[in-house]
Amino acid sequence: MELKPHGIHVTALCPGFTHTEFHDVMGTRDKADHLPRILWQQPEAVVTEGWAAVMKGKPVCVPGTVNKISAAAMKPLPIRVSYLAGKTFNPFKNN
Repeated sequence: MELKPHGIHVTALCPGFTHTEFHDVMGTRDKADHLPRILWQQPEAVVTEGWAAVMKGKPVCVPGTVNKISAAAMKPLPIRVSYLAGKTFNPFKNN
């Protein structure tokens, strides 16, 4: 909103799990490969939905049905509960 008066639009893309080299670079490929397939998206689908959000002027884009459901389920929760859930269910945390 602070950039809008300057004619600048920003869209935050929240892609969730997307098949890219990210997990290879981060050294988390083994853990990523154990996540259910339903959680994963193809990069082309993420880009398509993200670009559509930019073109529509949406400030936030959460692509994919599973991600949309997860985000909607977390929204009414207090922020502390959301953080705790993220910390507890993080598949990439170090044990």
